[in-house]
Order: sequence, then structure tokens, then C-alpha cells
Amino acid sequence: MGAPKPCSRVSRSPRQGTLVVVIARNPEHTETSASPTTALAAARRGDRSAQAAVGEVLDHLADGLAAVIALIDPELVVVGGGIGRQLGPHLAAVQSRVGELVPLTQPRFAISRLGDDATLFGGLASGLTTARELVLLPSWTARRG
Repeated sequence: MGAPKPCSRVSRSPRQGTLVVVIARNPEHTETSASPTTALAAARRGDRSAQAAVGEVLDHLADGLAAVIALIDPELVVVGGGIGRQLGPHLAAVQSRVGELVPLTQPRFAISRLGDDATLFGGLASGLTTARELVLLPSWTARRG
């Protein structure tokens, strides 16, 4: 059967749009795939195929961040979620890759301390702000007026 040949590919899984990292392909053309979290862990252990796949994931992440940064020119980029929490050792590489793609002043990069709930907390904060603007502010203004 032989050892898997180093190969990497990043694709979207049909299930809930989940990112899947193909970290190896063997001579029988079967693939070993893993979640980005699993691929990051394998790369930290020294798996060369996983390291190549993680490099590709970081390139995709840098491309996406570069597009957003070029559009809105933020002062700070905060990454979060399952992948973001594990980017610590790779954050400088992502920032460097973004710097190669974006001719603007580099924003600061940080990893969110909110973990997997970052999207939930952001949605709640946005909803509360909208509720205040639509419900509380008009009634407060009417009472003062």
C-alpha cells in the first residue's frame, strides 16, 4: 500500500458548509481528510502532509482577510471560533501573508477570548443594540419630549 504522498487540498463539505482539509492522498487515490482543528493538531505534531494542508488553509484565510481589510481598513482583526482559537502559533504567518496582499497599513491581529461563542455573542450584541434603537430610544425620547 505504501505511505501516503504529501498532498493537500481545502474544500467545503456538503454538510453545513464545513471546511474539510485533505491532508494526504495514497497510491490507491483514497484521501485522508480531517477538520481544520485536527489538521492543525497533526501539523503541530510534525506531520508534513498536515503542515502542507495547514499552509493552504492559512493561505485561504489570508486571502479572505485581505479582501475584508482592503474594503474596510480595520484597526484590529480578531479571529475566533474553533480554527481561530488554534491559530496562536500561526497568527504571525497569517498577518505576514495578509501584509503581502494588502498595500494598506497593517491592522493588529488578535485571537478572540470568546471561543466558539463569538458569533453568538456578536449576534446578541447586535440584536440588543437594534432593540434599544427601535423600542427603548423612541419611548424614552417621547417621555422627555
